[in-house]
Amino acid sequence: MQPIYTNYQKKEFQYFKDNLIGICNKFRDQNRALAFAFILHDFKSPQIKKVLEDQDYWTALHEISGLYLTVFTFHYKEKPRPKNTGILNTLISVPIFGPPENEIDNIMIKYFDNKQKINYPAILFFQVDQSKVIDTMLIGLKGEHIEISFLEIKKYFESAVEALSRIDLQNKDNHKEIFDCLELQIRNFQSMMLIQRMTRKAGNIIGVASSIQGLF
Repeated sequence: MQPIYTNYQKKEFQYFKDNLIGICNKFRDQNRALAFAFILHDFKSPQIKKVLEDQDYWTALHEISGLYLTVFTFHYKEKPRPKNTGILNTLISVPIFGPPENEIDNIMIKYFDNKQKINYPAILFFQVDQSKVIDTMLIGLKGEHIEISFLEIKKYFESAVEALSRIDLQNKDNHKEIFDCLELQIRNFQSMMLIQRMTRKAGNIIGVASSIQGLF
């Protein structure tokens, strides 16, 4: 689990936006991931924000993703407000900011060629090679309460990691086939109604299955 702050550390966030592919390649070279994911949310899905800010939930998701799945999470952290006296000064000191999904949308357009508005909250599983994003799977999250949302995310991560943990490490550079394994496992777990493709059309599942033979 890798937190990304969209406003509090602007230089770090700008570096992340400019170097997403390189960051993923570095994590893979360090044996920290075989595939990647974003947890995407906005101001209208506070249950996801609360899951990600709870240390126990965070630790559990971090342990589940382990060395197989690097998960990037976006956070908006308000800067400390100056101490003021009086109602007028208090109102003036309230920060004015745009929704965090504006920054997320920019990343989606740059790396995922996605010009459609994403329905938040969602999990975006994705895969990269040395130079670009090569595959994605976008899954809508339906839980409206904190505990239910955590369990929903947890089940998706467990399903993804179950597939990735079966990969023979000598095949770790077979990026597309690895993602096909992840996709097949999640599609077996979840209704296809919640799953979308962003960078390519979903292929025939039989074809996907045949492409991963010999990967384990």
